Amino acid sequence: MVRTWPFDTGAAAYRIEQIVLKRLRAQGHGPYLTAEQMPTGGWTETFGAAAVTADTLCRLVSNALTEPPV
Repeated sequence: MVRTWPFDTGAAAYRIEQIVLKRLRAQGHGPYLTAEQMPTGGWTETFGAAAVTADTLCRLVSNALTEPPV
C-alpha cells in the first residue's frame, strides 16, 4: 500500500475509482488481468503496476478528488 484516502461513502470512493480508471484507459493502460484469472470479478479494475508509478497513481487520485460530482 502506498497511500489511503478517506471517503464518507462507498459511492464517493467508487466515483474516484471510475475517474482514475477512465484516465488510465485513455492513456492506453488496459486491464492487466483477465476474467479467467479473476473469476469472481474485479479484473476490469486492474492495470500493470510496472507501467504506472505510485506517484502517477497518487496524482491521478488527487486530481480526481478535485472534480465536481456529475
